[in-house]
Amino acid sequence: MSLGPRIRIVARLGAATLISTSLAVTLAVGTGFTQSSSGAAPGGDAADRGEVLFNTYGCWQCHGYSGQGGVGPKLAPRPLSFNNFQREVRSPREDMPIYRPNILSNDDLADIYAFVVSIPDSPAAQDIELLNP
Repeated sequence: MSLGPRIRIVARLGAATLISTSLAVTLAVGTGFTQSSSGAAPGGDAADRGEVLFNTYGCWQCHGYSGQGGVGPKLAPRPLSFNNFQREVRSPREDMPIYRPNILSNDDLADIYAFVVSIPDSPAAQDIELLNP
């Protein structure tokens, strides 16, 4: 693999973001957070566990806290199908890090997807009281 994509990542995200993402993944792996004995993140329902994992793995750094996109593509609302989502996480087409099952378990990936699917549409402008005095 050439260094080209890695250099583009640093240029697009900045060294501090790249280091913090690497640190989050390293801490998650080092603490065994990627898999519990049941193969899923501890506690809560799938979307709640997925939100914790989304933040732990640093997904928010590129995709935003609500999956609205930023440096990375928009994930929500109306995300890809699970199969396409999984394919992008396991073999990304762009500058996203690769998350193989030994780093991000299939159960944890499914929980992250459950969180992304649970993100609602933003309300229409006419439904926001502060915008319509």
